[in-house]
Amino acid sequence: MDVYLLDIFASVGSQFVLNTLAFEGPGSSSVTPFDDAKNLITAWVAANQVPMMSALSDDYLCQGYHCKRVNNTGGPTVVVPSPGVTGTFGHNSVISSAGAMITAPYFDSGATKPQWRSARMFLPGIPDTAVVENLFSTPFNVVVNAFAAALNIPLVVSPGTATYGVWSRKEDTFYACPDIQITGKIGTLRKRLRPFI
Repeated sequence: MDVYLLDIFASVGSQFVLNTLAFEGPGSSSVTPFDDAKNLITAWVAANQVPMMSALSDDYLCQGYHCKRVNNTGGPTVVVPSPGVTGTFGHNSVISSAGAMITAPYFDSGATKPQWRSARMFLPGIPDTAVVENLFSTPFNVVVNAFAAALNIPLVVSPGTATYGVWSRKEDTFYACPDIQITGKIGTLRKRLRPFI
């Protein structure tokens, strides 16, 4: 099976943000890694771009996508710009370092001590109408949960499907994440490295 990393490049209030997602799909014999990466971007845009943009503030500007196979000798990077794609939840963000956290638990069987871990996806820039008394508003919870539900559905790519999960470079292993959900707490990004919840 081939593993691809999909990078979503964007800005919030003129500050650069990046989300990197891992997908595992069937290794194909009829197309190149370039075509597979391009097909994955096309599938992501068709299935998940609208649900993701629905959970982001109006000042979130998606600039484009990069996708590349990272195992089985790698592959070329595909770049697809997305001019004019913005968040649609309404209103500008409060600050870009605070956002919703989507978690995806998985069992790390390759660790020295096998254990449950949790992958995290940070949705940057909480719209200023999304927080009421330090809690996410009901409308915001609905759209973020809809996006999380969309991530749970494998992407349809030729010649099969691609499943969202976690790629461990150290272990050279892909872990599927079968239960993706919002944390319910406001997450903050510190030093632009790792989300803190």
